Amino acid sequence: MRFVQALLISLLALLVQTSRAEPLIVEGTIGESGSLFVIRGATVYLEVTDMAIRRQVGYEQTQTGEDGTYRFDLSEKYGNIANFGLQVNAISPLHRQGLKIEKRASSEFPVKIDMLLAPGCSAKGRVVDDKGQPVPDALIESGGARKTRTAADGTFHIMGLRSESPNTIVARKDGFAQGRAELDPQTQSIIEGVEIVLTGGYDLKVHVVAPDGTTPVTSGIVYLAFGRRYLQERPDSNGEVQFKSVPVGETPDLRYTGPRYLFESRPVEDKEMTSGEATIQVEAAVFLTGRVHGPGGIPVYTDAITLEDRETGAQTRLPIAPNGLWRSGPLPRNTAYNLVVAPTGRAAQRAAGELEFLAPGSDGVLRARVDPWPAGFKSEFTVTQSPDGRVEMQRRDSGEGSVAGLVRYIGRLDDTGALLTGEVLTEGTTKAGRFTARAYNPTGHLDGFWDLREELPPTAPTGPGLRTVTTPPFPGRQVADVELTRANGLSGRALRPDGSFVPDGQAIIYGWKTTRAFRQQTPIASGIFLFDNLPPDPVCLVITDSDTGAASEPLWVIPNGQQIDVSLDEEKPDEMDELAAGTP
Repeated sequence: MRFVQALLISLLALLVQTSRAEPLIVEGTIGESGSLFVIRGATVYLEVTDMAIRRQVGYEQTQTGEDGTYRFDLSEKYGNIANFGLQVNAISPLHRQGLKIEKRASSEFPVKIDMLLAPGCSAKGRVVDDKGQPVPDALIESGGARKTRTAADGTFHIMGLRSESPNTIVARKDGFAQGRAELDPQTQSIIEGVEIVLTGGYDLKVHVVAPDGTTPVTSGIVYLAFGRRYLQERPDSNGEVQFKSVPVGETPDLRYTGPRYLFESRPVEDKEMTSGEATIQVEAAVFLTGRVHGPGGIPVYTDAITLEDRETGAQTRLPIAPNGLWRSGPLPRNTAYNLVVAPTGRAAQRAAGELEFLAPGSDGVLRARVDPWPAGFKSEFTVTQSPDGRVEMQRRDSGEGSVAGLVRYIGRLDDTGALLTGEVLTEGTTKAGRFTARAYNPTGHLDGFWDLREELPPTAPTGPGLRTVTTPPFPGRQVADVELTRANGLSGRALRPDGSFVPDGQAIIYGWKTTRAFRQQTPIASGIFLFDNLPPDPVCLVITDSDTGAASEPLWVIPNGQQIDVSLDEEKPDEMDELAAGTP
């Protein structure tokens, strides 16, 4: 019985394959941008991904014919795949590399993917060692170009180079120091005679140990920094890193970054170069974490939080999650920091997900859906488009945490049909947000997959937040929440005459609470000052710069949540002094 069932299943699968309406054909034309020319002899690479398992399952290569066209038939090798991910790369000796990515169901084949390649250039040459012998299988790369390797005789041909600016070609091979060649810009030509010489270097083994001096550290990354160039490796299970062929004649900095420890970078010593061994002993660290929230503990969408070392002034910007949560990397102990959150005045941007336009249903209505949506609920759209390119989408959500009511997206397609921008209108709000949808595979129509991003307005007016913390003398985690100023606050930026922030100073306000005079002051950090919980009465604001002693002119303002810039202008001569110095 089982044999009969298996036979029936096999026959059914064979019937499905043989009854396919269209073969799995990927084809297209490769042309030159800015002209009407097709590109003959371009190399086209196709990477095939099975979207059910999200894994690349094949790699194909061909060349364009005399008419600039190419063709792949995937029926025989990939006929059992239901949903494809297709990545098409094209390259030629006189053009830059092109790339297109598509997602297609097997029922949507044949697929036509055309590309236009920008003008570029390529280079031919050879890689030799310091004795003039060819170096085979060396990696050849340059920014934006397609990587290649040298042949047995050391020759190479790298394509996809820029034609409008200089190119740097880098050659790498184990056992040799890195080699480079600088090329002048060339317009749609093949640069001949490039020679790169690889010289032998020294090997360096680095041991990474914990604060006790013996326990190996197996996490993090060890760097050898040569200015802006880096060699990097991860420690193995013994806490060791092996660098091969470190260039001679340069003294690199030895650096370490990791999730648990700190290390102050230092140059590699001469004795370490000679012995081929170095040791990194890391220090225990402190981590800061917390939430950024507005009045009442409501998370606030904003860009980032800045950690400013109060002693050195060094700043580190850290991202803030949509729920207001942030987390630092490893920090030194017994160190004071200013935690500064400065909303930029614009709505915060968040990725909304992948927007898919569906085929019209039996009622003729165009629909769309988003998956995944950040909050986890489901969202369905109905879509209408006017002849003039105006698009309106109405969104309704369902599921736990969904947005109540109707959300409207009103926008317009650009001339290429690849970009949709407009406003987001939510019931119960007075200020519109913005949205942008960009097509993965532009066709000029609302179909396929689009990348949807929203810019949502803040839920309540808020100003910057500021908190000062000192890390403890022992390693571990410290919580430091930051609350933004309330609507009845006053905040802003203190600027020097050249436009730079005042690094250290005081913001002072004075006025009256009903009939009683009062005076408050607050420190300035990273140019930010803020006051909170002020009465709705006018106050006089003065900014002082501790470094220069300069002070701003008194400014009367009403604290209602506004953010203002206060500039310490250049000192102006007093008119009374000028009169006193003159002749009556």
